[in-house]
Amino acid sequence: MKRKVLAFGAFLLLILPYHSSPALSQERQQDKAWQETSPIVHSQPFVALDPASSATPQRVAIHTIQIPKLPPSPALQIPQPKPLPDLIITSLQWSNPLKKGGNAGPPNVLSIIVKNQGSALAGPCQARITCMASGTVCPSELSGLTPCMPLAAGASTSISWPNVRNNTWSAGEYRITAEIDAQKEVSESDEQNNSMTLEFVVAAIPPLIGIPAASMQASE
Repeated sequence: MKRKVLAFGAFLLLILPYHSSPALSQERQQDKAWQETSPIVHSQPFVALDPASSATPQRVAIHTIQIPKLPPSPALQIPQPKPLPDLIITSLQWSNPLKKGGNAGPPNVLSIIVKNQGSALAGPCQARITCMASGTVCPSELSGLTPCMPLAAGASTSISWPNVRNNTWSAGEYRITAEIDAQKEVSESDEQNNSMTLEFVVAAIPPLIGIPAASMQASE
């Protein structure tokens, strides 16, 4: 039997023919089973012998293992915010000039313009109108709740208030606040911009300027 000796620096690597034996056959079967379940590209048994050592040559098996290539990482998905409505009041305006003794109700009504500036449909809700006065009392029909119908994204609607007429205006300073979605029935992107306030004065009727009657005396 011929031996092949390879020199690597200060060591010699002796390659011996590989002989089969019952023990080695069992090891080879184990190697084969391991190869079938592992990503092995190459497996080659050999015996390494150090000439400076009297130890019995040991069988060594070198296995080349292929590391599986990992799939590329998926792109990072940033969750998008859910579209929500955003109700605001853009205008408060009386339909007619107010005066003392005038009707506090139709045809004198407050026009409330409501807009959905959000990106989703706003469902039905309630608007609350509150009246406060200085030096007088607000007509009772000017405070209360009124419904607002569903409003598509970007759309506007008008609410007329009040719907009844029971009182008349008294002279004084008034402050009316309208708040849309007052009962928080609609989930909005901004819950802090739902109200608007209008301040106005109802003046007293100026006194009429009378012309005194002329008295005439007959002169002789």
